[in-house]
Amino acid sequence: MIIKILSTLRSYGKRVEHRLYLIKWSVPRKKHDTEYTAHILLVKNPTNLHIAKVSVASFLYHNPGSRVVIHCDQDTKCKASKMFSFFIKKNSVQIVQLENQFGELQLQKIELLEIIYQHEKNFYMDYVLKWAGPLDLPEKCTFYISEFKLIDKSPFKELLLGINLKEEEIEMLNTAFVYLYPGSFDQKDLVQLREIYNKIEKACNSGNVAKLDREVVMRLSEQIGFSIFLAKSGREHCPLITEGSRSDMNYLRPIVSI
Repeated sequence: MIIKILSTLRSYGKRVEHRLYLIKWSVPRKKHDTEYTAHILLVKNPTNLHIAKVSVASFLYHNPGSRVVIHCDQDTKCKASKMFSFFIKKNSVQIVQLENQFGELQLQKIELLEIIYQHEKNFYMDYVLKWAGPLDLPEKCTFYISEFKLIDKSPFKELLLGINLKEEEIEMLNTAFVYLYPGSFDQKDLVQLREIYNKIEKACNSGNVAKLDREVVMRLSEQIGFSIFLAKSGREHCPLITEGSRSDMNYLRPIVSI
């Protein structure tokens, strides 16, 4: 009973904290020298809009003059338009309906990268990231953080075996943030990313991945695919957040676990 009460109080405290931050972040700031366009994917669960609002408001506050494009399905679009009406009126948020509304979330994310990869200072970010400082975007392909080597953990090492990459030293890259530096890739390169995703899906359905592990692998399939794609591309890349760096984690952290 006490644990339940404490959990309720913590949840209430978080909501109050977020409301206070939203008030603070609505105050205009002097425009930054660099203006970015962040792309967010919001589908299938309109309740996530409250979390996304914290992410969007914090990003725009610390990066004034920047914009956020929210890509969503038809069900989410109407609610998003109401939730972000303040930012839409300021022309800092745009709501866009996805062409592929019923595909898997992981494939929708790859399709979004295919749309934005050539645009300068355009990047993808998860709706769960809360910003505490301005973005300084590197002039190279950038991802959120490096997590571990795929070959070191199951079921990922079994997956690599299933797609004939058992000898590869490939880092698992967290794709909560993805910037494909313009000029680094062309359309043919992005086709390879989709092909790798298809190979992962095929490996899951053909028995190369244990039945109990398929859900985990498919949930992370776009992240695994992107990690393999970037490693095999040979393109220079770097993490936005350095593992173990307290200053980095204070500047950008997830609102909920990712």
